[in-house]
Amino acid sequence: MVSQDVQMTQQFETPQFIAEPAPQPKESSAFAEDQCMNGSHVSDKASSANDLYQSSISDTSVKSPKQLYMEKVIGESNAQLRESLVNLYDFGFIDFHVNRILLQKYKDANVVAEKLCSITSHAELQKELNQ
Repeated sequence: MVSQDVQMTQQFETPQFIAEPAPQPKESSAFAEDQCMNGSHVSDKASSANDLYQSSISDTSVKSPKQLYMEKVIGESNAQLRESLVNLYDFGFIDFHVNRILLQKYKDANVVAEKLCSITSHAELQKELNQ
């Protein structure tokens, strides 16, 4: 065996001092602003968004599809027909005119629902409505 002297050397110099990291800018978030309870910390953006939201709610001229359907139901004079129309809407059949025609034909919301579930094409629906 050959013996060799191994000499240890320092590969990296140790720094004399370690610099502290530069201070990071303080980040602000809408969440943090909303958590403040002082009126002075409330964001102007939040209040303007709230104003926009309130203005869209106060528009009563817009009606949902259900409201439009139920207005047509109220116009019907037969109480049993009204109840069946509401039931069909609750089942998910939302076309008032189709529901009304089929209820006049079959007189039972469950039968109408079964017929509508079995129809697979627009042509079949037209055939059912025209019989």
